[in-house]
Amino acid sequence: MEYYDEDNDYDPDNEESDNEESDSRNDGSNSTEREITRGITLMKNVIRARDKGVKYEVSWNVRNQPIGTYSATFASFVGADVRRHIPITCDQWNPKDKSMNPHKDFLFKDIQSYFLNVDESRKKYVLQLAGKLHRCFRSYLTAKYLKDADGNFVDADRPTLYESLISPEEWETFKAKRNTPEFKKLSETNKKRALNPQYPYLRGRMGYARLTEKIVADTNSKEEDIDDCLRWREGRVKKDGTVDETVQKVYEECVTLSQSCQTSSCRDILSKALNVREYSGRVRGMGLGVTQTVLNKGHQKSEKNPTTRELLAIIQNLSSDLDQLKKERGKDISRSQHDMHIPSDKDSTNINVLKNIPEGISPCSLYLMSPTYRIVAKGMVHNILGDKLHHKPLPDGYLKVSIDVALDQDAELLIPDDVADIRLVRDAIGTYVAWQRNLISLNLEISATYKGNGNDGIRRGDESVTSKKQIQTQKLHEGTKIIKDKPRNMSHAQKLKEVNNKGRHSNIPITKQRQDIAKTKHQKPNSTKCRPSWVLALKSLVEVQMENSDTRQITMEEGIFGEEQYNEEITKEQMYEFFNNTEIGVSVVCVYIRYLYEKFVRDTDVPRKFSFLSPHRISLVLIEAEQEFVKAYMVKEFLKYKDEHKLFILPFYIHKPIGHWVLFVINPISEIIYYMDPLLNDYMNYPKMKSMFDTVLKVFRAARNAQVSKNKFNNISWVRVQCPRQENGIDCGYFVMRFMKEILISKLNEIPKLYIEDFKCATYSNDKLREIQEEWCQFMMSLLFI
Repeated sequence: MEYYDEDNDYDPDNEESDNEESDSRNDGSNSTEREITRGITLMKNVIRARDKGVKYEVSWNVRNQPIGTYSATFASFVGADVRRHIPITCDQWNPKDKSMNPHKDFLFKDIQSYFLNVDESRKKYVLQLAGKLHRCFRSYLTAKYLKDADGNFVDADRPTLYESLISPEEWETFKAKRNTPEFKKLSETNKKRALNPQYPYLRGRMGYARLTEKIVADTNSKEEDIDDCLRWREGRVKKDGTVDETVQKVYEECVTLSQSCQTSSCRDILSKALNVREYSGRVRGMGLGVTQTVLNKGHQKSEKNPTTRELLAIIQNLSSDLDQLKKERGKDISRSQHDMHIPSDKDSTNINVLKNIPEGISPCSLYLMSPTYRIVAKGMVHNILGDKLHHKPLPDGYLKVSIDVALDQDAELLIPDDVADIRLVRDAIGTYVAWQRNLISLNLEISATYKGNGNDGIRRGDESVTSKKQIQTQKLHEGTKIIKDKPRNMSHAQKLKEVNNKGRHSNIPITKQRQDIAKTKHQKPNSTKCRPSWVLALKSLVEVQMENSDTRQITMEEGIFGEEQYNEEITKEQMYEFFNNTEIGVSVVCVYIRYLYEKFVRDTDVPRKFSFLSPHRISLVLIEAEQEFVKAYMVKEFLKYKDEHKLFILPFYIHKPIGHWVLFVINPISEIIYYMDPLLNDYMNYPKMKSMFDTVLKVFRAARNAQVSKNKFNNISWVRVQCPRQENGIDCGYFVMRFMKEILISKLNEIPKLYIEDFKCATYSNDKLREIQEEWCQFMMSLLFI
């Protein structure tokens, strides 16, 4: 078995004469030992420095791996130290073997006495490195002294070169272990596995940590911007700078897979491209000591979703409350519309949405029972006696329906059409299908309860019957007119909030088309996840308890935006816009910020890193109308933390040329502004906004008497983050809300230019955006109705 040790007998300072001990016994009769031209590594320069009271300081990267000037020296010393103190007969370095703990503790403390910045948090890595180097040393002794050219065992004498490290008893015991049938079988297996690797690592003892450091220095980028696939490829670049064709193909496959990467699977891209199975916890392209646990450390686990039984109980209670409330209000609503009950676990097939469906053609909503009871589409039910579907009689208990709008596009049809290859709801738009009678609900009271914008329930991404609402550009003088119509006793901040809250989205033309997914008869449709129906539950309560002109007040405590407590007013119209996946107003975003504040910021260590700025106080329309007001607010908030490195999160509404949401994350002390636009537009498109933010940071700099270089004096750092991109003209608000959530979860001190590694993807799926809706609605339910 070939021995290689990437971190053992090497000195980065070329002080071989100080680090080696030459041995005149190399001139003896042993021809094998005469080939050795250098002595054993003792790292005398480190020992002499310690004796003089000098310790080398080790630098570490974010994954607890040594980097920097003395990283190679440190690794070499660990190898030398473990050979000095641990006998070669010790072949069990497993953390579960407690008998080795005293020896490991002694070894770690000895290494600490020679180096700075090697505290307890580095102990796991140091011991892993020591175990690896000790194993390499044992393999080297076996291959060098106990095997001949054909790999047969040789009963050799103790190497004179290592007499100071190996006693005669240890050598005899070591030889006996190496000559057992069990070891020979294991050695042969490992030899075959290591023979002729398909993609050999070509950077020698540099390792991935120092390779990453080199790439960062050569490209003038940041460490977090170097992904695993690029690091893996650079580790296989030849000395002449060329890359093997097979390696390049793997890298190109990684790039292709990353375009459709979902957050949970981004780290699996390299394994998928290599087409290999991985054992649990392994991470490729990172180096020693990095596991999935290390990468996931610090991320909060998602809360446990309610069980199906709990959800059914909630919806059952809501349904009963709705019936009672409607009776009290005396609404004249057809009783048949509410003859619905939620099935129990024992009676899951006995659902009765509607007892009687009138003859003829009627607008309807279509439901499914599995995996959860939910509405999946809207269309028209054709209850016509003797009617057929595609020239065939309808099954008993089924009616013919036409689907106009798909609310759950990936839901499976009750009876798929194999002839036309129609299996999912989204495929059936504009066609006729058979639907179970007791899963059809007539839309009898849509016009009576709420006159919406004509696209009630349309899911994002639908390109079907109803066209999206076009919003005209909001002009500044229109906003001023709204302010004048308000009572004079309103505060200045409330008036500005009213102007800002009128801003909405408009459809944004996107040139990028959705990719069509090829389907075959044998392709298994994507299953939808079981989700709590908080959107439907809140919408049902809003229909009954709120008139069209009603508002609800949400208390925003002082700590959220750094200003005094106030009440956020949200109207029924704004709620419906949120339910129907259309425009999002400022109040909706502020309510979600309160949810994030309570869940991730308040009563945690996050407040030391993050604060929110109010979108009521800062927007493009306010920058144009009230520059001094915006400037004063931002400087005031920054000065509260003038001695702390803090990231200020600002959802920012742009009212022209089209309504659009973007996100800013600002570090005032470092004078860095991170810009996240779901459309990936350039911040230079908004010169007034950029000029205002630059001015604010310069005023803040002067207020805290900060000294900067001449080159930095007039240059504020703007970072355009390559965040997930929206694929339509209405999702920017949902994207911005998800950006905020992921930033808080990551707890990073800065935003990577290529976005947060754990959440990096080309775009957000419907499920990820639906998750934001569910969180918002569940939070509103807890504030208003529970």
